[in-house]
Amino acid sequence: MASIASQQRRGWVFAWAVLGNLALLGDASHRMLDAAARHAGSSTWPPAELVLAVVFAVGFACGEGHHALARRFVPMLVERAEALRAEPPSWRDVLAPLCVAGLVAAPRARLLRSWGLVVGIVAMVVAIRALPSGIRAGIDLGVGLALAWGALALLRLAAARVRAPAIVLRTDAR
Repeated sequence: MASIASQQRRGWVFAWAVLGNLALLGDASHRMLDAAARHAGSSTWPPAELVLAVVFAVGFACGEGHHALARRFVPMLVERAEALRAEPPSWRDVLAPLCVAGLVAAPRARLLRSWGLVVGIVAMVVAIRALPSGIRAGIDLGVGLALAWGALALLRLAAARVRAPAIVLRTDAR
């Protein structure tokens, strides 16, 4: 493990890893919330679609935003960013956002889960395009809220770790 002075000098790797993922979450959240707002401002929702939209929005915000992103993905991402900061400089520094997200240079099981999730998300996007616009807007709202929740959780945890760095015990972070 690197010295504290070395870790402080390599703080840019931690920042690049976290800010790269924060930018991705923030941009995706903005696009989803914008799509939902455009639909809400351009049409009236039948009552059934409105109910489904609220259910999807609350379900995604709580289920994906809190449980999947804030409680599982964000801590893993920050832990991997701290581990990367503690390592000697390498090619992984350039790809830090992808490395800490588990998309590059991760254990085989993590790579399979991460890339499986990417493929699953693409498949869901294709399938959701076939839904009525009101339901699609509700899903967009829910996903946008979930991504915003995840971005805020990442910002909060990363800021806490910058103020009080944790000891990195393992580098293969789930």
